[in-house]
Amino acid sequence: MVRSITKAATPLLKFHRPEDGGQGYLEMAGLNKLMEVAMAVTVVAFMGTGRSGKSYLANGFASALESQSLARERSNMRFNVSASSDPVTLGVDMLVVPLENRSVVILDCEGSDNAQSTQDGSFLASVVGIFGVSQVVYVTDSNSLSGLVQGLGSALAGRKKLPRNDTTAALHLRDLRVVRYMKLPFIQRADLDITLAPRDPDDGQNKFRDVINGSVAS
Repeated sequence: MVRSITKAATPLLKFHRPEDGGQGYLEMAGLNKLMEVAMAVTVVAFMGTGRSGKSYLANGFASALESQSLARERSNMRFNVSASSDPVTLGVDMLVVPLENRSVVILDCEGSDNAQSTQDGSFLASVVGIFGVSQVVYVTDSNSLSGLVQGLGSALAGRKKLPRNDTTAALHLRDLRVVRYMKLPFIQRADLDITLAPRDPDDGQNKFRDVINGSVAS
């Protein structure tokens, strides 16, 4: 019989308080959790604008995976969610869902452009979250996809500056999914293609478009 328990997601990246310098650091709890994963791994990162439903969507994804899981213990509550305008995810939280032939590591990254946030760690969170991932789910609450160009583009550019090894040197994102907040119309593939198409040579966002187009396989 499958038992249902409640537990919080594991912290991976957190930040010291602004008055203490605000530097980011990796939590040992998250690193230890990753080291416990022995089988093949798929890493999915949820990124995007703040308060757009990333954690809620990540929980739904975890539940869908969990329905296929052979694990005896399942968690009802994964990532913290809230209906308030205050930021919930600070840094990167993670959870691991074991499947029959692999484990899926889900990363919930701090959102960008949140006016209620006292300390914006979204860039570093995105760089750490996107390092070594198989798939990125970019969630936005805007009718415009302009935030994706700079947010994802700068994170991919930042990833290139991290230490590399034989596994990550030529790593491409195998999949990019863009999700618009449920109260807004669905994003069409054509919208994404138009957003990522090169613009006027003087457009400062072109460098980010180039990085995304050169890094994403689909």
